[in-house]
Amino acid sequence: MQGIEVWNKWRKDNPDIKPDLTKADFRNADFSNADLRNVDLWMSDLSGANLCEANLSGANLRFAKCVNAAFRKAIIRNTIFAEAHLRNARFNEADLSFWLRLIGDSHLLTFSYR
Repeated sequence: MQGIEVWNKWRKDNPDIKPDLTKADFRNADFSNADLRNVDLWMSDLSGANLCEANLSGANLRFAKCVNAAFRKAIIRNTIFAEAHLRNARFNEADLSFWLRLIGDSHLLTFSYR
């Protein structure tokens, strides 16, 4: 096992731990299919990251830089994007159905649903 498989197994084995990945540099990282539930990504750089089909339920992306990030088919429930930089972020087919919280300058956001 490697990468996301190892991470997802660790998350399954440690469901009560809320990982603190604040201020991390994840530029162009591949988080496709990752279990990122309740992860703290405050001020992290996710520019160009692949978060397709990731589970971001309850995650904190406050002040995160998500420029050009891909969230296709991601589960985004009760996820905090307050003051996040989402320029050119793609949310195609993402599950935004349950309490998506865009706090701050949310009126500046544009979502693409294709």
